[in-house]
Amino acid sequence: KNPFELRVENLKKQTFARELVSTGSNTTTTTTNTKKEEEEEENDEIISTCLISDCSESTVYVMAPVQHVRIDNVVDCSVFIGSVSSTIFLTRCERVHVISASKYLFSKASHDCNFNVAVEKRPIFVGDSRGCVVGPYNSYYGGVSAHFKK
Repeated sequence: KNPFELRVENLKKQTFARELVSTGSNTTTTTTNTKKEEEEEENDEIISTCLISDCSESTVYVMAPVQHVRIDNVVDCSVFIGSVSSTIFLTRCERVHVISASKYLFSKASHDCNFNVAVEKRPIFVGDSRGCVVGPYNSYYGGVSAHFKK
């Protein structure tokens, strides 16, 4: 599997959704994983970097494992990213709602943002970051448990 970059740029009053794409064949899901299902999970795509920039009044859904997320110059948007194995990095954002689970959350010069996140380390706010609120991760979608393991 080759990680790839996902870029979401210049959305204005739109919704963008990216779901997990599996390269394995379909099988019936059971309560216990079979060897074939485990192989399929290993073949799922991984997004190395997700860049969301210059968007306004939009909603972005990424329901796939991501290694790094950068949100830059985004205003009045909601961003849902299932699981991030490293860092969510925000710069110059206003009134953005981020829902995700990651190791780190870093915000620089962002105003009035809401974060419903599960993070391993304490979030870091630098520069002119004001009016930001951090709350618990509060979402679920099918496959999120497998994405957390990646």
